[in-house]
Amino acid sequence: MKSMWYRGDTLNSFHTMFGKEVTSDGGSRRFKGVEKYLSDQPLREIVNRYHQTYHTVGNFIPLPNKKLERHTFNTYRGVKYGDYFDLFLKRLEHWFVSKENLDGDKVDSLIQEN
Repeated sequence: MKSMWYRGDTLNSFHTMFGKEVTSDGGSRRFKGVEKYLSDQPLREIVNRYHQTYHTVGNFIPLPNKKLERHTFNTYRGVKYGDYFDLFLKRLEHWFVSKENLDGDKVDSLIQEN
């Protein structure tokens, strides 16, 4: 099967921001990060609403999808930066401005490939 040139990726991954689901009691879900740090009811309601909508068009971005040794921009950004999109963008900005590869890995080759 031929690889597509682009693929969609989430900007803000739910589990990165709020943690994995730990309980679900009658439609009210609870998540590890929220319960550990900020377990008040108004925040739980906001997080539950976000959980229902984070897989919508407004939270996706197209990324180039050509592979380099089984890595794409999606796999690179998710593993290297813990799935924080802002950190990934800062690294790309640095590469494009200074042409310096801070990570000592394949980001420069991925950019050239795509």
